[in-house]
Amino acid sequence: MSAVLFFKGFNQIDDMTEVYGKMLLGVLGLSKEDVERFPMPDYSQIVSHLKPISDSEVRRWIIRNTYSPVLKSRKTEALQAFRTFCSDLKWDANEIKETTELVEELENLKPISSSVNSTRLGMDTSTGLNTSSKSGSGCLSVIALIIVSTALFAFSLL
Repeated sequence: MSAVLFFKGFNQIDDMTEVYGKMLLGVLGLSKEDVERFPMPDYSQIVSHLKPISDSEVRRWIIRNTYSPVLKSRKTEALQAFRTFCSDLKWDANEIKETTELVEELENLKPISSSVNSTRLGMDTSTGLNTSSKSGSGCLSVIALIIVSTALFAFSLL
């Protein structure tokens, strides 16, 4: 539940957030009071508790319910945090890929990063390790656009 709430934090809070939270509590058989009494673990504790899960249905549930808010948030830092989370869990990369593709299809959303393709989430499917690389800020393309625009303007004046 902590992992789900962590990734839900990338979205803005709205009226449906509380309803969704109650639904998740119902699935887990917890009350709101149970959650309030539960100490909030840090990231390393979350990963260490989730990493040994061997039930594929539970892993898929966690992936679905953490990736969905990442997609809906449309934030690159959410996507990067999810990539790191998946890499740290060291679960089967193919299972993660299949589950995230299913979430994208159900949500009718694609990740905002155009670099996410066959090695979805920056993970090497053979090792499960994070292989993503950061792209540049786009300054080079802006400079090139300015040069081309200036050249076109100069030729139009002649």
